[in-house]
Amino acid sequence: MILVLGVGSGLAAALRRGRPTDRLLSGFNLLGASVQIYFLGYVLQFLLVYSTGLFAPPRYVPFADGPGQWALGLVLPWLVLGFVNAAVYARLTRSQMLETMHHGYVRTARAKGLGTLRSHLKYTARGAAGPLVQLLGLEVGALLGGAFITETVFGLGGVGKLAVDAVTGNDLPTVVGTVLVAAFFVVLFVALADLVVAWLDPRVRLA
Repeated sequence: MILVLGVGSGLAAALRRGRPTDRLLSGFNLLGASVQIYFLGYVLQFLLVYSTGLFAPPRYVPFADGPGQWALGLVLPWLVLGFVNAAVYARLTRSQMLETMHHGYVRTARAKGLGTLRSHLKYTARGAAGPLVQLLGLEVGALLGGAFITETVFGLGGVGKLAVDAVTGNDLPTVVGTVLVAAFFVVLFVALADLVVAWLDPRVRLA
C-alpha cells in the first residue's frame, strides 16, 4: 500500500506538474510527511472508531481464523503507516521523475514518436526507480520503528510491541533478539534492493 499510494501519487503529481492536481497531491504529501504516527493514530481512532463507528476497534485476528477478519482488524494501523510513509515515496518519486524527464534518452524516445504517457512509463519511470528501490531497502528499519509506535498506539501484539515491552521491562535478551531481527531484515532488503537497481539500470551493472 505504501508503494501504491506513494509512487502513484508522486507519478501523477510529476505528470501534472504545476496544475491543480500537482498542488493538491503535494499538499497531501506534505501533510503526510509532517504528521506523527502517534498523533494520527489516536485521531483516526477517535473519529473512525469511537465517534462514528465506521471501523471496529483494531485487534489482531490470526490469519487462519479468517482472512477477512484478519484484514479488518489491521486496516486502521495499515492506513496510518501507509499514509505517513507513502508521503516520503511520493515526494521522492515526483522529484526523480521531474529530473529524469529531461534526460537525453527520454527526449529521444519522444522524438521517435512515442507518446508522452508511454514514454514516461517506459523510460522515465524506470530511470527514476533506482533511488526509490534503494530507499525501500533502507526504510525497512524505519518501518519497523514505525510499527513499534503503531502497535503501541493501537494496542496490537507484535514484534514492535514486544520490543517496547522488553525495553520498559529491562528484558535485555528480548531487546537484543528484536534488534537482531530488525538488522537481519535491513541487511536482506538492502542487498535485494541493490540487485533490483542493477537490473533496472545497466549503468550500475557496468560500474
